[in-house]
Amino acid sequence: LMIAVSAVVMVGMLGLAFDLGRLFIVRNELQTFVDAAAVAACRQMAGSQASIRAAHGAASTGPLSNSTPNGWNFETSTISNVTDTYATTFNGTYNSYATALGGATNTYRFVNVTANATTPLYFLAVIPGVPTAQLLQATATAGQQAQSSVGNGGLEPFMPDAHNLDGTANFGFTAGTEYTLKWGSGNGNGGGGNA
Repeated sequence: LMIAVSAVVMVGMLGLAFDLGRLFIVRNELQTFVDAAAVAACRQMAGSQASIRAAHGAASTGPLSNSTPNGWNFETSTISNVTDTYATTFNGTYNSYATALGGATNTYRFVNVTANATTPLYFLAVIPGVPTAQLLQATATAGQQAQSSVGNGGLEPFMPDAHNLDGTANFGFTAGTEYTLKWGSGNGNGGGGNA
């Protein structure tokens, strides 16, 4: 009787160590996937139907398409239960892919990616009342934020002026040389930059 009771406790402890450890790993694998997929999908959004299709593809398969780094269970299983929704603002209403695809143009700038996987429990399932599998889910949101100035984390596109307009390869710059780029201070005199 004592051995039977001890065996249940020992299997329960083994289940805590093995099954919970495995759940933790799978949950991290899912989170890694949705983080990367949300960023990859967000990079595709450009206000058109084609960009929403591209975003959906990146969200569904991840940034590496169907290759194994997008897998779970130590990259042996493909993450296939993925849902992507789209919104115009971070706290706005997130629409399904079908709704987002509806118009020729759109103002979607945020994407939410959710993935889930069912993981079997091997040792904890021996304990009465514990299920034989556990559903795990991870969610990530990525978005675009328009920038209109260099300050506050924005960087406006700029190009250094060519020193030599006749040089079609490097325009007067020397490859491998470090240059200090300056821009006007905004006071209209065209003087040295203050940033």
